[in-house]
Amino acid sequence: MYLGTHLVRGRKKLISRKDIAFCRNGDKGPDLGIRKGRRTIWIEAIAPAKGDEKNLDKVPELLSAGTSERIVHAAPRRQVELRITSALYTKAQKFRRYHEDGIISEKDSCIVAISGGQFALQAGTLGLPYVVTAVYPFGDEQIRIVHNTMKVIATQFTFSDIIKRAARPEDPIGRLAFHSDICRDISGIIWSRSSIGNFSTIRHDLVYVHNQRGARPIPRRWARWSEEYYPLADALFRDRQG
Repeated sequence: MYLGTHLVRGRKKLISRKDIAFCRNGDKGPDLGIRKGRRTIWIEAIAPAKGDEKNLDKVPELLSAGTSERIVHAAPRRQVELRITSALYTKAQKFRRYHEDGIISEKDSCIVAISGGQFALQAGTLGLPYVVTAVYPFGDEQIRIVHNTMKVIATQFTFSDIIKRAARPEDPIGRLAFHSDICRDISGIIWSRSSIGNFSTIRHDLVYVHNQRGARPIPRRWARWSEEYYPLADALFRDRQG
């Protein structure tokens, strides 16, 4: 609803379920559809949980149960990225079934919308959003500073093509979903950390990440995103729109 409301406010006309072939009973098809010329931009939304207690890779809590004592954790980047990649691959499989069922045509674009609202605090970062580092091979961030003034003069990232899993260390997840043809049918990801308990009426937080290997990309600035990420020849560009 949060995403749909934002798109409607941006003058995107959502397709009614009754106007979608095979979806007239509302039991099939993507969550949202928007006509654009001769194609449709389809959106599937998902809000992954932190993971159950038996999951060694669950997103950790920041507070102990029943106490105000704070626990010092390393930033749970790996765990958050695993939730993002799991959600992406789940919806990518669902889009493939929609293709097979004839709901989505070859000329249409497919977007996965992922909410990190159930672990919003853990997913916060001052650097690249975890939704970017989950699908492109960005490793640890390195900062160069001037020793005397402590002024930052350069920021760069190491290369990392895997996300390690505590549960299955011998079988890591690739950090290459948008750097290879693994998710070629997915045009991009919409990311948000908003939830019912932290919606802001001042501005939205919707981030869009383009898939550089996507078969049917959507135009840049197609919607008003808070931030938009797309790859250039030798860098990743961030477009802040507000």
